[in-house]
Amino acid sequence: MTRSRLALLDERAGQRLKAEATIGDVLPLLDRSLGSSHPWYLLSLVTLANLRQSAGDAATVIGAGVTVFEALKAYDQLQGEGIAIRVIDLYSVQPVDRDGLVAAARDTGGRLITVEDHYAAGGIGDAVAEAVADAGFTVHRLAVREIPRSGKPEELLDRYGISAKHIVEAVRAVSQAASTGR
Repeated sequence: MTRSRLALLDERAGQRLKAEATIGDVLPLLDRSLGSSHPWYLLSLVTLANLRQSAGDAATVIGAGVTVFEALKAYDQLQGEGIAIRVIDLYSVQPVDRDGLVAAARDTGGRLITVEDHYAAGGIGDAVAEAVADAGFTVHRLAVREIPRSGKPEELLDRYGISAKHIVEAVRAVSQAASTGR
């Protein structure tokens, strides 16, 4: 099941949808799900994790699954340029950790960027945008915008605008917009 099914599951009370970054993320969840009275779609853990953060983060980059690793590559590249970013692994996309996302938005001047390895509609960008909207924040979304094709993973991540290179560009764009008041 892909996270694009989030929109469908969002309509069903009590459903849980998780998106793993590694197999190690799934193991603790298996124990929790076995004792639960609610259905679980085991794709990861129960909340979000701030994988990288500092007091001076220029933006928050939020990913799940493979895009977490691209966000960490972008972090390393930007760190080498003296730019700090917060990286969040959004383990749980249903329910979403609203308080954690709003806190991250506040800490980084409202500069939120989601990165997802599928279409934008019904994915983590929508979930994050809905979670932070009432607090006055908006989300810059990186997602697949055309019909997917076959290829090497690195080539596809770059082609669809969700590679570390594109994350770095997005961080620069939202930081530039903030500094010029746009």
